[in-house]
Amino acid sequence: MKFVNKILIVFAFVGFISACDLELDQQINPNALDPSTASLDDLYNSIQLGFKDQVESGEYTAGSMARMYMTVAFTYNAAVTNTTMGGVWNNAYAGIFPDVDALIEKQGTNNFAVHVGSAQVLKAWTMMQLVDLMGDVPYSEAGQGTDVISPKVDAGADVYAAAIALLDEAITNLSDAAAPAPSNDQYYGGDRAKWVTLANTLKMQAYLNTGDATSFNAIVAAGDVIDDASEDFQFNYGSQRVNPNSRHWMYNSSYEQGDGDYMNNYFMYLLAAEQVDAAGVSIVDPRTRYYFYRKTGDATNLDIAEYGCHLSVYPDQVERPAHWSGAFANLPYCYGKADGYYGRDHLNGSGTPPDGPVKTSYGLYPGGGAFDYDEFKDTRTLGIFGGLGEGILPVMLSSHAWFMRAEMAESAAAGGGRDALSAGVSASLAKVRSFKSLVSAEMSQDITLKDGSVVNVESFYGMTDTKVSDYLADVLAVYDAADAAGKKNLIAKQMLIAIYGNGVAAYNMWRRTGLPSNMSPGLEADPGTFAYRMRYPQSYTTRNGNYDEATDLITNRVFWNVSGPTLY
Repeated sequence: MKFVNKILIVFAFVGFISACDLELDQQINPNALDPSTASLDDLYNSIQLGFKDQVESGEYTAGSMARMYMTVAFTYNAAVTNTTMGGVWNNAYAGIFPDVDALIEKQGTNNFAVHVGSAQVLKAWTMMQLVDLMGDVPYSEAGQGTDVISPKVDAGADVYAAAIALLDEAITNLSDAAAPAPSNDQYYGGDRAKWVTLANTLKMQAYLNTGDATSFNAIVAAGDVIDDASEDFQFNYGSQRVNPNSRHWMYNSSYEQGDGDYMNNYFMYLLAAEQVDAAGVSIVDPRTRYYFYRKTGDATNLDIAEYGCHLSVYPDQVERPAHWSGAFANLPYCYGKADGYYGRDHLNGSGTPPDGPVKTSYGLYPGGGAFDYDEFKDTRTLGIFGGLGEGILPVMLSSHAWFMRAEMAESAAAGGGRDALSAGVSASLAKVRSFKSLVSAEMSQDITLKDGSVVNVESFYGMTDTKVSDYLADVLAVYDAADAAGKKNLIAKQMLIAIYGNGVAAYNMWRRTGLPSNMSPGLEADPGTFAYRMRYPQSYTTRNGNYDEATDLITNRVFWNVSGPTLY
């Protein structure tokens, strides 16, 4: 893979779920640099790394709602608390927002329009993320210190409108040919044109969420949106383990001393077994062995009394709950069977059994873990295994953008999304396949199978041109044979697979479309109403006089989802 601008990341790893709560009116993170005295480069770096933390902070919980990750709770109320979004809130209000404002002020009479414009893009993305996750949030009165101790909550639609206006302002700044490009741009290496392309694509994303087809199509027609891997907007992690740790959070979770997170059974099943071609024959997604690393090839013989999960061949499972029937009759309860994809079902808050040696781990993509070629090793190797954490945070990839276009086109007319679907699947496959460079020695080796035959790892287990083309042909054949509802469902299914590593995008799609149509139910029969939004953090609920408890229910929907599907 060609990682542009690969650098050592000068930050200590920050947990991706939450952080310590701060007062909303606090403008400077006491653990970060002081914007008023920081140099231009230091401030710009702080904004970029703060944005990485911002994306990470909302990633896991949001993604777990869409079954991309595992939700370690039995109910939605238990999964989404007033501490869940602490990191998202603090990074935005005590980090990115004041830092961007300070950058604009620091410009003074100097012309740092490209610095400012790219920072404004990150601020606009953050504004929309806050709305996507929590709905109505403070904006117009936020960040004014003691002048406004309890900033009011602005309507989500108004914050979205302000973000789009800010993106337009950013495009103007980025188009200033007289302004120098940042020398420390960690995302696009100072390429101002790519920042403009990103700004347009983020507007396209906003219009998709709000259902504004006219504005969406106008952006697409203008032609300057992300449509190629060279324009991918991603954060590139490093391979350094300590002082500082620059590795991907997935790698830190699974490849050190701990057992890591449980993989979501539904998501593994979606790639490894769920899909069939137009003739009804099962097909395995070629990305499966890049996404997941199995520590065992057979998890069916585990003691249910010890492990709490029946792993017999699906769908005829003795331990299958009664509510896993009807629409979910063909979904595997406790997926794992003989293939060894051992994880947990949606909304499982039970304790941790001694299953570290068999628990499936994050794979090579996107976290820089290990590629699965049936070696079945324990990943707890103190950070010396696999791709050494040199993965990416996929904020907006070309595959994401193509799937957005496919969704909107399919909503307009059955069959309209075919070309964009094809481009999206192709882009995703190519992106994932490129990660083989992180483990090139392993991928290029010849190994002996149990039957004595000698095979090459990459050609036998990995992606080949033939496997890629065959898979794409199968997907398109299923699309061509499907009715209008089936076509939309297939696009959503492929989008969910492709946006792995971007939990907020998955959460948005699930709320926006209610697709894929066969998402697994919770482990318990009554997990409560789906979390249509995240709760405000405790720092806001206890310290802001404008807090209204009635607006802080997970059952309340964000403004663009008011008429969305009923989810479970």
